[in-house]
Amino acid sequence: MVLALLVAIRAMFGMQAQSVGALGPLLVGPLLADFVALGTLVGAYQSPGVLVSLPAGALVARLGDRRILTTGMVLMALGGAVLAMAPGLPMALVGRVASGAGGALLNLVLIKLVLDRFSGPALPVALGCMLGSWPGGIALALLGLPPIAALLDWRAALGCVALVFALLLLAVPALGAGGPPPRGAAVASARPPNWPALVAAGLAWVGYNTALILVLTFAPALFVAQGADAAAAGRLSSLYGWVLVPMLPLGGWLAGRWGRPVPLALLGLAGMVLLNPVLAVAGPGAAGAATLLGIGVLCGLAGAPIFSLPAQVLPPAARGLGMGVYYTIYYAGMALAPPVAGWARDASGEPGAPMLAAACCAAISAVAVLAFARFARPERT
Repeated sequence: MVLALLVAIRAMFGMQAQSVGALGPLLVGPLLADFVALGTLVGAYQSPGVLVSLPAGALVARLGDRRILTTGMVLMALGGAVLAMAPGLPMALVGRVASGAGGALLNLVLIKLVLDRFSGPALPVALGCMLGSWPGGIALALLGLPPIAALLDWRAALGCVALVFALLLLAVPALGAGGPPPRGAAVASARPPNWPALVAAGLAWVGYNTALILVLTFAPALFVAQGADAAAAGRLSSLYGWVLVPMLPLGGWLAGRWGRPVPLALLGLAGMVLLNPVLAVAGPGAAGAATLLGIGVLCGLAGAPIFSLPAQVLPPAARGLGMGVYYTIYYAGMALAPPVAGWARDASGEPGAPMLAAACCAAISAVAVLAFARFARPERT
């Protein structure tokens, strides 16, 4: 029951993060002036994490899991409501930043809640479910929000996301006071962190995630420009998110069985580099759907192996600070990449330009994974 609630919260987290991208074609004009503004609004969701990630661990230790979780969800509900009522970009940015600050708190505390309650063979299964819930929420946004906007309007669609967060707050007491820490968690290692490897892991994770989010953010607008209506473009784009839901846990299972996450991560990233440019010209028909599914399969295989890299170089005593650094790198990159991709779309006039940017981000991630393998080699001996 606890895992189901945490998965539901993180799925709604993904849905809110993707809500602007899912409704992007409807927002440019009534709310936003151009695609640079759309990319800025997408990136604003990630920007608070740059400031919040480092102190978040200390806040969790001081205030407790449930208080931080509740604060994060309240911020996400209020920020979503502000965005839904915003008359223009400045107020919309206020709402997205507030939601993003709540999301940054949630991002850390949800993983901690899983680690506190699961151990042994159940832990990788639980983490796989958590990892897969994010793209599930993204797919829900792409599939569900455009029809709501068509039936009512885009403000009502954004307001629905805020309302669900408010309703989920009622279920937070079901989490209880928190389970005991996993056996052996109190044992601190004297080994110092491998900072170069950790930075490389952070760059790999941000490159991977920006490639993923650029496709999901700009694919609906790409398909609309190629002749699809907004609802059809959302349905087609949601295929990417849906295929990630089973593939992310499968990628983690394969990496665990194989014992070599780096080659599996590189395989997935290489496929993303090759297929993202194909998506730019495939169109909204069967070729586009097949390309999206292929990218989703390869992206899913790479996700868990990349996400597991910090655990190889962070001793238990350094995980709080280390993960703060890791998420700071992640949020910085996630805040910068969407506006750059939006600028490329406006400057070139090509709807497929963000797909080329996604391929570049996947290539950066692959280089970072190779750098991690080099820096972390002493850790494995």
